Amino acid sequence: MRTQHSSQRQAPSTSLRPMVMSSPHDFVRNAGLLLLLWVAYSTVRTLTAGTEAVAVANAELLLDFQRQVGLDVEDDVQRLVNGRGPLVVANFYYLLHFPVTAIVVVAAFLRDRHGAFVVLRNALVAATAVALVIHMALPLAPPRLLDGFVDAGALYGPDPYGLPGSGSANQFAAMPSMHVAWAILVGYALWTLNHVRGIRALAVIHPVATVIVVLVTGHHFATDVVVGAALPAAAIAIQLRQNQALQPPTSPGALLS
Repeated sequence: MRTQHSSQRQAPSTSLRPMVMSSPHDFVRNAGLLLLLWVAYSTVRTLTAGTEAVAVANAELLLDFQRQVGLDVEDDVQRLVNGRGPLVVANFYYLLHFPVTAIVVVAAFLRDRHGAFVVLRNALVAATAVALVIHMALPLAPPRLLDGFVDAGALYGPDPYGLPGSGSANQFAAMPSMHVAWAILVGYALWTLNHVRGIRALAVIHPVATVIVVLVTGHHFATDVVVGAALPAAAIAIQLRQNQALQPPTSPGALLS
């Protein structure tokens, strides 16, 4: 019994270590996987970039659908948040999408590469892979390219499609919103890896702010937002359920010892 209690006292110092020292091989392997995902993502968006007529027609159909079900909130949001100052801030926030996600992924790897990072990485891969299929099957123009909506980037800048290196970017891949999808994943990682109230507040604020930003700037419809949020949420939920099912059952004797 003395030996058992000793091992139980020692276990938390290993499992709760705030920073996990990771092997270079493991880091390179995961970095290579995520880099391959980014290349595939960029390639597919480029391959589907020449579908403007179809993308605009799909956008008009989606807008009609949203009017029928009461989801046509894009114009109201753009009217609510307007003016040069707020829209410039929104445009800059829109550009934080990739660097914020990359920083959080690296932080998750360093802090909990066998726990939260695995869930984050798998959900990122799964959600992005499904999104690529949707991009190819359903090219969709964003609201900013339709009459009656504001293109905040083109109007006030910075315009994400006017920056160096953005010439090959596909502007007709609005469904789903990967900004929202990745923001949900960032929120999950921040919430899971921290118990500090301020950071957990950011875990909620960042996805909400991203939703507002993509609507205000005219980059996405409300339906894009819903689907973009649903993909990572489903991927995370499935993994957590599988992890729970794989855990060995706790014996009554272990609970009483």
